[in-house]
Amino acid sequence: MKRLLLSSAFVLLCVATHAAVAKELSTAKPDQVGMSSAGLEEVDAATNQLVRDKKLAGAIVMVARRGKVVHFGPYGFMDLAESKPMRRDTIMRFYSMTKAMKVSLQV
Repeated sequence: MKRLLLSSAFVLLCVATHAAVAKELSTAKPDQVGMSSAGLEEVDAATNQLVRDKKLAGAIVMVARRGKVVHFGPYGFMDLAESKPMRRDTIMRFYSMTKAMKVSLQV
């Protein structure tokens, strides 16, 4: 579970990216690259729960393995005041990259 949380944090903080990147990468089903579909469903559930609990306004999660995107989805809102849903191509500002780098080094 700890590894799932660290992996989720890594994905949420480091791999949120522009949709153009996904177009350059090929896609695959999780089992084709040795990943668990059930595990990715847990990432979905955890991210949706963070949005429901108002711990995150929104997020974009991209998971890739062996150069293939196996999961790419938006969650929550890019603008809470106007209830604009997050999109795959939403651009976000990171205020502190040191946290993201620390998590990525631990995973």
